[in-house]
Amino acid sequence: MTKKNKLALDTAGTGDTLALEDSSVGSLNKGQGTPWKLWLVGLNACALLSGIAGAALIWLLSLPPAPECDKLTNFSSERMQLHCIEAAAESGELRDLLVGLDALEAWTPNRPLYSVAQTLTDDWSEQIFYAAQQRVQENDVDGALRMLAKIPTNSSVYMEAQDFAAQWTGIAQQGAVIVQQAEAAMQAQDWLTASEKIQELERMPQDYWRTEQAMVLSQRVWQERQGRKVQQEALQAQSGALADVVKAVEMVSTIGATTYAYQDLQPILNQWGSLLLDAGRIHWQAAEFEAAIALADQAKTIPSLTHEATHLQQLVEARQLAVLTDSKWQTSPQDVVRLMEAIAAVEAIPSDSRFFAQAEDSRLSWSQQLDDLQRLQMAQALANLGVEETYRVAIAQAQQISPNRLRRQQAQTLIAHWRSEIERLEDAPLLVQARQAAAGGDIPQLRQAIVQARQIPLGRALRGEAQAAIYEWVAQIQRIEDAPLLNLARTQAQQGNLQQAIQTASAIQSGRASHIEAQASVQQWRNRIRQAEQARQRQAEQRRREAIATAEAAAKPEPSVAVETPAPAARRPAPAPRPVAPVAPAPAPVAPPPVAAPSPATPAEPLQEAVEPQYAPMQPASRREVPAPVAPPAPVQAEPVSPAVPTTSQPLSQTGATGAELL
Repeated sequence: MTKKNKLALDTAGTGDTLALEDSSVGSLNKGQGTPWKLWLVGLNACALLSGIAGAALIWLLSLPPAPECDKLTNFSSERMQLHCIEAAAESGELRDLLVGLDALEAWTPNRPLYSVAQTLTDDWSEQIFYAAQQRVQENDVDGALRMLAKIPTNSSVYMEAQDFAAQWTGIAQQGAVIVQQAEAAMQAQDWLTASEKIQELERMPQDYWRTEQAMVLSQRVWQERQGRKVQQEALQAQSGALADVVKAVEMVSTIGATTYAYQDLQPILNQWGSLLLDAGRIHWQAAEFEAAIALADQAKTIPSLTHEATHLQQLVEARQLAVLTDSKWQTSPQDVVRLMEAIAAVEAIPSDSRFFAQAEDSRLSWSQQLDDLQRLQMAQALANLGVEETYRVAIAQAQQISPNRLRRQQAQTLIAHWRSEIERLEDAPLLVQARQAAAGGDIPQLRQAIVQARQIPLGRALRGEAQAAIYEWVAQIQRIEDAPLLNLARTQAQQGNLQQAIQTASAIQSGRASHIEAQASVQQWRNRIRQAEQARQRQAEQRRREAIATAEAAAKPEPSVAVETPAPAARRPAPAPRPVAPVAPAPAPVAPPPVAAPSPATPAEPLQEAVEPQYAPMQPASRREVPAPVAPPAPVQAEPVSPAVPTTSQPLSQTGATGAELL
């Protein structure tokens, strides 16, 4: 090879893009003038290769797009199916694990990804086996056995799980047999055998039977024994009376519903419940709602009669609503709503209930009442306008309710009320005119008002109000007529002429408007006369006592004084007694009238002088008698007081006083 060819080969081996053929050294020297072009081409090639390498690296490092498991079908790839199954069981929840095992159970060994599926099956089976063991520790043997049954046969822990399940199945069967024998003993009330079965459970190796089930069985035995005791007491207390039945049902309600004692009492308990419901129906018919509801609540404690007791309660509550609509003579929208609620309540009672007949009768009756009540409600709305024409239209509406309907009485009441309102509208002008006439207050105007008011006939709505006005106007006329006479009497009394004032006021006859007022004044004036008489009598009595005391003091002898004289002196004769001057006797006492004496502070003399000229008996002038003058007392000698002196116990008629005639 020539030197030129060797240079061309060496240049090609360097990877340059220049292909040198046989050329001369001259041509090579000529290409050395453009080296920058070679460098530019090399840099572009390096950049292209670097970009390709970076894109490949990013593609390798990035995750593939997640498959859409909700759109998974039988035609999806196995890898996608396996990925979705694994993703579903990734939470570790028992439900998700069981779903994953069910999905992998159909995978056969001839599938490409069977080994991956088998690995997942083993892992999930171990988790389920561990969860079953935990259930056993929690005394949930049945749940553990159900979980072990879900482990597939191709799992690595299948045999171990079956052995574990067989062991616990045998223990469970043994425990179930013991519990069954104990139940039979309790049903036969063989408490000794039941206690022995509890001891057998306590000797079992597993905690589930040794502790939990033994405790449950012990409680069952105690409940059964208590239930039998209450059963005997209830049967002995029941005598057929309603109160005894209620008491017996209350006692039985304390027994557990799952005990054999309660189950044995079911036939007789149903009989007692029927008695309670029948008694509740009787109370419902008598409108004794509280007693009926109480019996229904008591019957609810019997499971077989709960629905029947509920029907009775619905029936009672419905009638309570219906009764509330009868409490007022006027209608209201609330009454319509109550009747609708009552009808809805009885319609809810089924046809197979023992209270269906009562519910159906009530529904028919209340439906008719609802129609009539709505008619009356419309009529009342018209009547509330307060016009005579609307009253008559309302009356016509209410009269359409036939006499055999239950709302007939309410309709008649409303009709009577509306007719009275029409009468009020017709007679109101007469009463208004009468009151306008009486507004003047003098006698002619009052009499004109009375004549005007009497034009309202008897039996009309405003007749009573008119009569009251007439009575008031008549009384006003009488007071005007009697006012001069009563004023005259008061003037006479002010002047001290009490007796004349009494006669003047007594002229106002009984039954007149001023009679009571006049009699009150007369009584007051008589009291003043009585007080004056009592004061005069007290003065006379005081004078009499003073005279007696003076006479007794004058009649008392003077005390003798002893004088020492010589013994031989002669005795002088005793002097003659001095004559006692006569003392004027006290005036004869006058017995006071049988009334309480006034206080000592009552003045005597001035009142006596003002009243004494007016003493006269309270009787007509034609029958008056002039009182006899009181004789002056006779002079008496100085001697003890004679028993003939009158005492205060003598009547006034013997003393000549006229005060008794005033009383």
